[in-house]
Amino acid sequence: AASGAKRSAEVPASRQPLSSQEAQAERRKRDAAQEQDRRDLAERKRSVEEWRLRREVEQKEQEERQRQLRRIAEGQEAREKQQRRQSQQQALEAFRTQQREEEEQLAARMATAKAEQRLSEEDKTRIAERNEAMVRQKELQRRRREEQQQRSTQSFQPPTRAGPSAYAHVHSKLQGHTEAYVDRARDFLDSEEQQRAGAASKYGVVPGNFAHQGIVRTLRASPSWRPGFGS
Repeated sequence: AASGAKRSAEVPASRQPLSSQEAQAERRKRDAAQEQDRRDLAERKRSVEEWRLRREVEQKEQEERQRQLRRIAEGQEAREKQQRRQSQQQALEAFRTQQREEEEQLAARMATAKAEQRLSEEDKTRIAERNEAMVRQKELQRRRREEQQQRSTQSFQPPTRAGPSAYAHVHSKLQGHTEAYVDRARDFLDSEEQQRAGAASKYGVVPGNFAHQGIVRTLRASPSWRPGFGS
């Protein structure tokens, strides 16, 4: 009993029963601490969530940059491969062309050498004689053509024209008009002489000239449908 009393005497004052006010204050303090803990926890959660989202965004951006770099590198590599392939193809074509030309030149030289070897002195003489004969034949043909042209020029005769007897049945209109004109002129002169002869009459009036209108006389042939006109 003595030891129990001693332990109860050693209990600190905080363990002593609290009053109602102290209990309420302690409760408010504890609630405030819990509320602060909840806010701190929520803030930490929010910070962690933001960090996680930011990290995901950065990771996605980094992955996108890596993909772009990879695509650029692949495109560059593909272009380089294409260029190398084209260069190799061009070099191969140039080599084949050069080789083909060299083979053709070699074949031509070999054919020429063989032909020259086969061509004997007799063949050369025969070819030269044939060429000379062809030249002489062309020269002879040219001279013959020139002589033929000269003969045709010297012996040229123009075609004969038809004589007057070919048109004897055609009546000359010019001659008819001329004769009619001469006849009319003769009649006109005769009438003038008659007028001058009758000028000494009483009134000096020309017979047939009514009211001094004049006498119509034509110097051309009178048409057949107007007989006696101008007479």
